Amino acid sequence: MSRGFGRALRLGILALAALAALTAGRAKPAAAQNQAPALYAFDEALSGDDERRLSRPTAVAAGRDGEIAVADAAGPSLWFFRDRGGSEGWVIQLSIDLPAAAHSLACGGDRYLVSTRQPGRLFAVEGPGYELRELKLPPRVTPGAVACLRDRAILVHDLAAGRLLVLDAELEVRTSVPLAGTVAALAPGPAGGFYATFPQNHEVRRYGANGEQLAVLTVPGLAPAPAWPVGLIVQADGEIVVADRHGGRLLVIETSGRWAGAGSRRGWEPGLLRFPADLAQLPDGRVAVADQGNGRVQLFRRLEE
Repeated sequence: MSRGFGRALRLGILALAALAALTAGRAKPAAAQNQAPALYAFDEALSGDDERRLSRPTAVAAGRDGEIAVADAAGPSLWFFRDRGGSEGWVIQLSIDLPAAAHSLACGGDRYLVSTRQPGRLFAVEGPGYELRELKLPPRVTPGAVACLRDRAILVHDLAAGRLLVLDAELEVRTSVPLAGTVAALAPGPAGGFYATFPQNHEVRRYGANGEQLAVLTVPGLAPAPAWPVGLIVQADGEIVVADRHGGRLLVIETSGRWAGAGSRRGWEPGLLRFPADLAQLPDGRVAVADQGNGRVQLFRRLEE
């Protein structure tokens, strides 16, 4: 073997070793993601009955006495489900027509709030007859994501002005905070303030009661796609549950920003998600997911750690 050939062979072997090490290094984050503990497991699904079935559920809210409200882009309409137990299970109580597809849905006490994709409109559904009435917002407010507070105040992301509004029970502006960007979901914080998901930035951001930004939590993606956080639940201890629309997953993130675990994955079978759009937590602790791509709402229960 010539000296030149031997040197070239050694260089080739070193190059292959370096490439293998680099490839292994890049694979570690994905492997770590796959080893994360499963914290939620599929419990049951609801989609309708033989005559009426959900088509494109885009938002979900947990309502009175365990009731589940679902906004369906088909129609568009708002459906109300109740669990009768036994062989009947979840049944449709009623559905009402909406003037436009829902952008966001929230429940506070005895009423639901629905912002629609027809600009500048926010509706309340309330009373035993589920009456739909339009709320009169301050001038030039275009509601996007909404959330309810305990004192009948509401959080509204104003799409037109790029700000978050806290409106009191009379719909007067109590607080206005700059909040530019695409916000998919809002949730009040357990100790005041609020949380917001920013899908295009792959982030959940935490804000204080005065609107100051306190933390930015990056939602881990599922290689090779980045995360697309949409629905949001904030627990009493500050733990966050978020839906990753791209990955078809539920993710649990601690307040420190550490990814604590996951639930589900992308697919069509029961327990799998395809383009989840929103989350809500039932009084019994289960999480309802608007599984838009599969035309259903799925319920997941928290596993013991």
